[in-house]
Amino acid sequence: MGDLLGAVDLVERAGRLFQENGTPDTAALSLEKGAKMVETKYPDQAARFYEKAADILMLEDRPRQSAEYLGKAARLMLKMKQYDQAADLVKREIELQEEGENRVVVGRLIICLILIHLTRGDLVAAQKAFDAYRSFIEQEEVSTIEILLEAFDQEDEELAARALNSPFLKHMDVEYAKLARSLGVPNSVSGLESTKRSDTIFSVRSDMQPSSLVASKTPLSGIIDDSTTCQFVGMSVEGTRPKDENEVTLDCDAGNIGAAAAAAKIDSEADDEYSEGLC
Repeated sequence: MGDLLGAVDLVERAGRLFQENGTPDTAALSLEKGAKMVETKYPDQAARFYEKAADILMLEDRPRQSAEYLGKAARLMLKMKQYDQAADLVKREIELQEEGENRVVVGRLIICLILIHLTRGDLVAAQKAFDAYRSFIEQEEVSTIEILLEAFDQEDEELAARALNSPFLKHMDVEYAKLARSLGVPNSVSGLESTKRSDTIFSVRSDMQPSSLVASKTPLSGIIDDSTTCQFVGMSVEGTRPKDENEVTLDCDAGNIGAAAAAAKIDSEADDEYSEGLC
């Protein structure tokens, strides 16, 4: 009983032999029993058993039963926080349930997939899944998901919290209800950081070519000459890892840099933080 790894090998062998001898139902059942036996200690192995059972029944043209096994594997992946794998399994589950014409289950699985994508931080994939299958989702649930996606798009914490507080999300399958509860509510921190970065003063060294500049966090009070500093507005730049904490090399379009360097200006409305010599 204690040698679970040894049991894993035996379960795999049993499933293979049953399948080779023309008893796919028994093969799938043995894999399911093996998965239940090891899932507490070896959830990854258990998920693999469920996937194999699903593959066996797919060959027998039994999409609904196959989908059920994939669903069990997906929930184990969620427990292990393997969200990419969970998303792939749910996609396969959706296809099989759609093939079996089980629209209600498909609608609920689409919501599960959207929650996984949002947990992964992939709003685009969540929106695509919703757009492709929204007709399978109950109307009141459609409204909730629309609000949720809008909240993440607008980084609206209050709106997201209101959507995630929806009763139907709270009463989903246990793993997905947990996912909804733990889903990180978006905030505008990244936007604030972006705003701060846009205030960075770019200084041009006289010995540099137009295609390469140095972006320096030098405070305004430390600037020696007006001609050594300019602010580039509306330009696309690509940064490399800083050589030190105060300097980062940027590669820009040579024509734009040349024009900007020639029209170098000091930002007269620099933030008080810079004027006090803080970075």
